[in-house]
Amino acid sequence: MSTTSLSQQPPHSVAAAIGDRAPDAATRFAGKRVLILIHSDEGGGVEYLAGVMRADLEARGARVDVHFLYAKGEQSRLRKLGGVATTAWEILRRRPDLLVTYQPTASTLAGLVGLLAGCRARIVHQSNMPGDSDPIARVLDRTFGTVGLYSVIIANSKATEAAFADYPAAYRRRMTRIEHGVACPPVSRDRQTVLSRHSIPDGDRVLLGAARLTAQKGLARVIVALASLPGVRLAIAGQGPERERLEALADQHGVADRVHFLGYIDRAELAELYAVCDLFVFPSDWETFGLAAVEAAILGAPIVAKDLPVLREVLCVDGVCPSVFVPSTEPGVWAQAISGALLDTSFTARARAFAEAVADKYGEPRMLAEFAEVAQRLIG
Repeated sequence: MSTTSLSQQPPHSVAAAIGDRAPDAATRFAGKRVLILIHSDEGGGVEYLAGVMRADLEARGARVDVHFLYAKGEQSRLRKLGGVATTAWEILRRRPDLLVTYQPTASTLAGLVGLLAGCRARIVHQSNMPGDSDPIARVLDRTFGTVGLYSVIIANSKATEAAFADYPAAYRRRMTRIEHGVACPPVSRDRQTVLSRHSIPDGDRVLLGAARLTAQKGLARVIVALASLPGVRLAIAGQGPERERLEALADQHGVADRVHFLGYIDRAELAELYAVCDLFVFPSDWETFGLAAVEAAILGAPIVAKDLPVLREVLCVDGVCPSVFVPSTEPGVWAQAISGALLDTSFTARARAFAEAVADKYGEPRMLAEFAEVAQRLIG
């Protein structure tokens, strides 16, 4: 359990946006205390978004801290309870003006303990689909949102909003949609240099997966599919509790020499991998947004993704939808889809042409401005 800065300096994109604001925009949160709560520091999309949010709020004059409920890695129930207790104490001790959360356990703590601490604004993001949340956290979240322990509930996509359609009207009245924003760093498209940096031989076709290594992300089916795809390698960027199982699966199917586990890599290096891979694969079983897929699209990567409503939402703009969507969890079907995409000589050109449209739709300044407007209404 810890409180950390995530980043000592604002991300480049945030710093650039700050310079374009009106003079009063950078001070409207002056002196306000903000606490952002996250489950654990796994280097994933939520951690990235929290870092961007922190930099923006600090640029507006707020004093911001980020607190992680749990240490990295698997935790026993007792240690998790300790993390919850420590987080509750942090809220009571700090008494922030604004609490911001991204996951159900953190949200319920913010709702109950934040109210007891006199926190004026409690903003929770829904980054889990209701049916895929822990049952206890789901019941508490539904109850707390309905009775008003949350000030605002943010959904990051139309698909996420739709998933809460059967929740009580009092809960849904507190919902507002703010789609994630993404700003990708400049990249090198020198494929040989980028691949060699990660010890990936050039010459074969390269698939890229980027995700926290959990069962939800579905990377096991791509590893199994690789056995039917000679001359194809899979690079996996990310860390998480499923790594050992995925390594064993690659060995079991005779593809261990063609699966490259890169662990955590920073966003600049990941962006270069998006830019040079032959395909980005996104086989996740559920998402509320699909941040990695949007980042890959902005950098022009051809994408083969699970056929989820939210991915059709975020990877299509004005009816243009160049990605390949796979409606199955069967590795054999994934092998066929990947093979067909690699044989499509126009796929990369279509993906590159689509990149600007995605970047325009999911701009980071838009997300930050919309969030700041919501927060400003709550804290005055």
